[in-house]
Amino acid sequence: MKRWISTSLSKQFQRRSIQGLSFKSVRRHVESVNSFTSFEFTKVSNVQKNPPQKAIRVQQRNNKRGHIVNSILELKQMQKPLNAWLKHALKQLSSTHQATQMSIAGNHLLRDYSQKLEKLENEVNDEPAHHSRFAEVWLLTICALVALIIFIGGLTRLTESGLSMVNWSIHGRMLPSNDEEWEKEFDEYKKYPEYKQLNSEMTVDQFKNIFYYEYGHRMLGRFIGLVYFVGLGGCLLMPSVRRSLAKVDKRRFLTLGGLIGFQGLLGWYMVKSGLDDSEGSLMHKHSTIPRVSQYRLASHLATAFSVYAVALWSFLDLHYRRCMPKDAFVSRSTLSRLTSYRQKVFLPLMVLSLTTIFSGAFVAGLDAGLIYNEFPYMGESLVPPGLLNLAPFWENFFENPVTVQFQHRVLATLTATSLLVLAVYTRKVGIYRDLPRAAKVALNAITFTVCIQYLLGYLTLVNLVPVHLASTHQMGALTLFTFLFIYLFCHGKMLKLK
Repeated sequence: MKRWISTSLSKQFQRRSIQGLSFKSVRRHVESVNSFTSFEFTKVSNVQKNPPQKAIRVQQRNNKRGHIVNSILELKQMQKPLNAWLKHALKQLSSTHQATQMSIAGNHLLRDYSQKLEKLENEVNDEPAHHSRFAEVWLLTICALVALIIFIGGLTRLTESGLSMVNWSIHGRMLPSNDEEWEKEFDEYKKYPEYKQLNSEMTVDQFKNIFYYEYGHRMLGRFIGLVYFVGLGGCLLMPSVRRSLAKVDKRRFLTLGGLIGFQGLLGWYMVKSGLDDSEGSLMHKHSTIPRVSQYRLASHLATAFSVYAVALWSFLDLHYRRCMPKDAFVSRSTLSRLTSYRQKVFLPLMVLSLTTIFSGAFVAGLDAGLIYNEFPYMGESLVPPGLLNLAPFWENFFENPVTVQFQHRVLATLTATSLLVLAVYTRKVGIYRDLPRAAKVALNAITFTVCIQYLLGYLTLVNLVPVHLASTHQMGALTLFTFLFIYLFCHGKMLKLK
């Protein structure tokens, strides 16, 4: 390490003739790191091939960690002198070209220096990092539960069960246990528009069928909140797990909790829009039948995806730091090319895919899938009549069922075509071979999933939106979102300089 710093400083700075610049002051700090000359950084398990008794192995491990900690502290003390020396050098340069070259060289040196320091910190944190498995399992559990509640929420919407429970509380309540309690619950449901206009002939047994969906959906949401608080308490109260977490992890955990709480409140706010049919209400304005506002439904789905995204990103980050793959390290030119590809090609496609997914929420909210059940035509033409019947103009894209279905068709076709072109383009320009193995797997999964998702959308439409196909189509959207997110993580977080 000492030799590397000296060589880097010599190559980047000593060759430039700068009057009044003292290189000795920087080199003196380099020479102070004596521990690197006599210490070889190997993993704890490889200290000896045939280790003696357990007590001796523990002592060797502690000695090694102590050496690395001291070295890290000394390296950190060198950061300020290096930065100050670079600023001092830039002030003494008269030529703009020289200053630019000096700045580039200095930034490269400091970045390489930071990565060496990060590698040492990963070495010293190698053992505590394994304790992050608790947090990883916790976050992965939340991801699975959120995926499940999205699935149940889709069934609740498709079976029109969302308005069966007309009261809400934070702690929830038990299911009705006898006929008297069921009759009381059914009488509450009779007071609201859905029963009066659509289900006036419904029996108690039929009411139970739709009540179970909404009850399960709400109780699962509360269970997710319970899992969150139990897992968060474990991460903060267990010292070994707490030491393995960075500050950014704790901020993400708090964000995750805020989103879960907000999602619960937003769910009830959405249901309220389907219970109020008074003059001027959202239901009165947007629909002639009782149903929740499509705006609140789309917001509810978007928040669920946000909870899933935060939990998934946190899990991937923790898992990456614990099991850093060797193929994540690339050269500077390769990293620059992949970064440009991510920003100019992949991120716009990611936005397009999310737009398509959330436009599907408006299709579900307006029951727009029940009209024009042929493909690719809508009626007798590709472009149906009545696309822009509403005023003002923009309301057609959110409140006109014809326009909402048409735009979802167009967005889905554009998204599927673009992602397939992305897979071909990535291989043709040579980017595919530079990707980490995880990114290659994610890209192949994206290509396969988008084809299946497009086929599911077609089958759902032409079969008049059966529950099993529509719910599978919704989970296909979540699966595609998952692979897109993993691919984005591999590009944005996983790649490092060699």
